[in-house]
Amino acid sequence: MKCGSMMKARYASVLFLCFLGNLALGQGFSPYYTNTTYQKYLQYLQNSHKLILSHPLSQPYTANEIYDSLPGSVQNSDKWLQRLKKDVQKYKIIYEEDSNYKGDLRAGIELGNTNNYALNKNTNDFSGKGITFYAYKNIGFYNSLIANEAYQRDTLYFGTTGKLEQKNFARLDESYLKWENRNYTIFAGRINRNFGLAGENSLILSPNSFSFDQLAFNFKNKLFKYTVLFSRLNDVFGFDIRDSIPGYQWNKRFLSIHRFEISLSDRIEIAFTDVILFGGKDATPQFQYLNPLNFLFLSKMSDRKGYEEGSANSLMCFDIYYKPANNLTFFSQFLIDDVDFTKSLRAIYPDRLGFAAKIIYTDLFPASQIKLSYHKISNWTYNSFYTWGNYTNYGKSLGYPQNGAEQISLGLDAFKYYPFIFGVEATAEQHRIQNLNAPFVAVKTGFPIGIPEKSLSMKLNVSYIPNSFISADITTEYITYDNFAYMSARKQSYLNIYFNIRLNGVFSIL
Repeated sequence: MKCGSMMKARYASVLFLCFLGNLALGQGFSPYYTNTTYQKYLQYLQNSHKLILSHPLSQPYTANEIYDSLPGSVQNSDKWLQRLKKDVQKYKIIYEEDSNYKGDLRAGIELGNTNNYALNKNTNDFSGKGITFYAYKNIGFYNSLIANEAYQRDTLYFGTTGKLEQKNFARLDESYLKWENRNYTIFAGRINRNFGLAGENSLILSPNSFSFDQLAFNFKNKLFKYTVLFSRLNDVFGFDIRDSIPGYQWNKRFLSIHRFEISLSDRIEIAFTDVILFGGKDATPQFQYLNPLNFLFLSKMSDRKGYEEGSANSLMCFDIYYKPANNLTFFSQFLIDDVDFTKSLRAIYPDRLGFAAKIIYTDLFPASQIKLSYHKISNWTYNSFYTWGNYTNYGKSLGYPQNGAEQISLGLDAFKYYPFIFGVEATAEQHRIQNLNAPFVAVKTGFPIGIPEKSLSMKLNVSYIPNSFISADITTEYITYDNFAYMSARKQSYLNIYFNIRLNGVFSIL
């Protein structure tokens, strides 16, 4: 080999090693922070521009991301801030280059009891949760097992009996292996994600259904965040309503998601999500939907001659997040499940759309937030001609919990009276009788379909968090119905009470 060629080879090797080294630089592994105890306070910090995250429209956030972005001091809220920092610190991983470094192994436990006195159906459910996570440099794993007596009443997911000859009541709700550095994340496992505003059920991907297994890749910098997600969902014993004689059969189901987020500043972020759910009796992963840079909707339309396009359900969603002032936040989200572009088709088929909007104003009086939100989901949103194409996981919507629904709510949260958080919310809503597992019926009707159940409710919630290991909350709700149970002119009123107490702790083992 010539001297020049050897020099080039060595130079290329050095560059490659430097590239690998750069990948390992930056933050190490950090678990996602999914403790809901401090969710309202986290939202308040974001809404008052005291917690500034580069990309706020994708949750869950990591523990390190939150901790590193928390303010040093917040007027009138220092005690809550200290409490939150202590809780996040249980999960925060601190990695320092050390030849004796063996990694960071931690374990945690949570015990709780929930009493519900609602609609004359009193329940008393005990729950337990155990977590284990280990981090070594940029790689780590996390496991969370939940056992809950309430699961025994869920027939969609927990419908079978196990080795103990009783209904299943436990599942791994978070179980993942993750590699990450400053700009890249590779994820394999199970977790709930939310694409939209924190604390709101996203129209496109929310924690409404049980968490599901997925492969995901994420790239981000200060300006741009890009997420690719692929999963196989539960199989469905379903049919295609367009067949002359619909026949039931087992169908496999696959989900592919691309999400683009652009942070124009720490006050403005826009996002676009492109989703396709496809499957069938003998379906296999299709590479045009695995392509991380493919526009899924256009691929479905342009490649329909070469692929089974009729077994793919495409959805799109657009987000806008805007903070014109520190104490004011605007958010809107627009979902397109299906819409026709020609006059002739629009005259026949109903649109399947969703819209959500929220305005938050903070510190009208110290340490408070006022929230006004609105949601409207078209009649057949998330339903498809072929039932395996319905946008569900084990019968629950992957996005907003309902379709054929409309809701407006006004709420207030107050954090001034530590260690109590007070919340009050008034809600008016209407929704049709629905079955998210049913096929789409392409008939234009009024909104919502049939006799809608209408309700007015008032909730008062009090949370008590005296330290980072114990929390309790009680919610009192008075709700009055019109057309109760979708029966015309039937009125009903209820006073519901929900009480919950939790003990939790995370301990370092290594």
